[in-house]
Amino acid sequence: SVDASGKYVYVTGTTGANAESAEAMVLFLALDKSNGSVHGKRAFDVHTGVNDRGYAIRQDGKGNAFIGGNGSKSAILVKVSGIEDAEPSLAWAKSIDLGTGGNINSLDVDADGNVYAALDRRGATTYFSVGKYDTDGKLYTDVLPGVDEQAGDTIDIDGLSTAAAITAKARVISVTVLEVNDATNDFGT
Repeated sequence: SVDASGKYVYVTGTTGANAESAEAMVLFLALDKSNGSVHGKRAFDVHTGVNDRGYAIRQDGKGNAFIGGNGSKSAILVKVSGIEDAEPSLAWAKSIDLGTGGNINSLDVDADGNVYAALDRRGATTYFSVGKYDTDGKLYTDVLPGVDEQAGDTIDIDGLSTAAAITAKARVISVTVLEVNDATNDFGT
């Protein structure tokens, strides 16, 4: 996945297993826009012993990038800081239980730094949902459960911190992201 909205072109993917590492790791690259040379790079081993893959990347305009993907056992959400440095660092990595094979395959960041992620849930039934995470990776909301067989392809924030437009398998679904009432665990407006 690629994000060219910042000072550099940011790329994520996987390193692949090789002679140096028996497992694949999440790859982060910052490429110079003028000539494509590598400005910064890092690989992150989120789940030891399994292959990790980055499927989506989005920078926040504040020196951080968020990566969504899969770690064979579960989905992953990663925050990389110092993305304009030659050696960016791992701020945090979260394992998100969406079932074996579940993943985050698209995400976006709003002006407040909240991350909206398209969650491809796996298990007895595959379905699509949207998660809203704060800048520390805490789940803030989880909406749209039960859209059967809809792997979330893309998510784009429409400029408001409380709304998102979701595309799932060439079908557009408009979603209003609801806030979680922590006291009751009920969704409210």
